[in-house]
Amino acid sequence: EIPTVIVIGTQKGGTDALNAFMKLHPDMITSIRKEPHWFDWHLSPNETSDGKIPKKDKYAYLKAYREHAFNITDIRSHLNKTTMEKTPVYIYDLKAAYRIKSVLPKAKIIALLRDPVERAYSHYKMDGYHRKQNRTFEDCIETDIDILK
Repeated sequence: EIPTVIVIGTQKGGTDALNAFMKLHPDMITSIRKEPHWFDWHLSPNETSDGKIPKKDKYAYLKAYREHAFNITDIRSHLNKTTMEKTPVYIYDLKAAYRIKSVLPKAKIIALLRDPVERAYSHYKMDGYHRKQNRTFEDCIETDIDILK
């Protein structure tokens, strides 16, 4: 089944780096889209409310996904290679997890995690919006905590 590996994780957690390294391996085919977002954005017409896809819809759902995420010609000419896609936000989406389990029960999931404080600070440094407003890292954290309450 394609893909054989799905990478999930956090923003600023190393998923881009892992994908770049995996592309270098001669027995690896990665998706043509940086982040296909298939399992979080694309519903199956008869799926259950929690995202489980019925067996009768599995083939059509997977066929559309493969055409969306992979170069089919490339895959057909390299059937013995490992295929991988990376969409980090699947880690936050329970329905995505059920969709993946419904149609790709043998897929390996690689979850990349990072120290939450380091990740938050890295995100703060990446996002210049806060600095333009003269907001410190601490201000942003306090705002986020207030939002979560």
